[in-house]
Amino acid sequence: MTFTDSTIAPREYYESWTLIQYCINIKRMTYKQILTDTTSEQNVTQEMMKWYEENKSKRTTSYWQ
Repeated sequence: MTFTDSTIAPREYYESWTLIQYCINIKRMTYKQILTDTTSEQNVTQEMMKWYEENKSKRTTSYWQ
């Protein structure tokens, strides 16, 4: 992933950032809840992809606000 200032982030960072954004903005989890949640990263990824497929036709930036 390349940012506008030409710096690069590793793919792992981007994937982790995406999962955290999903947990905070879509699942409405708090930071503390994320830290104590025992759900595997794989399960959260599958859940996020399912959410994406169900909502991709109505995607807007309002999901992330």
